[in-house]
Amino acid sequence: MLYYGTRNHSVRRMKIKGFDILSPFEPPHLDSVTGLTTVKGDLISGSKDKHLRLWDLNHPVNNAKHTFHVFNDYVSTIHSRFNLI
Repeated sequence: MLYYGTRNHSVRRMKIKGFDILSPFEPPHLDSVTGLTTVKGDLISGSKDKHLRLWDLNHPVNNAKHTFHVFNDYVSTIHSRFNLI
């Protein structure tokens, strides 16, 4: 699966095998999506709307688990790193 963010506020996904474009995650951000990362089976997106969104990858609709208003300026990138014990 390939996940990507768009200027039209959407977090989208595509099946690599066959290049099938699936429905976007809902609800969309309020501005352009600027960063994505995966953490322990979840997807996190950042946007110029100053929010981070936590998405559930196991549900085809109503994917948003939580929205965090985190910054006074837009989110420009996201990176995650987890050490396995």
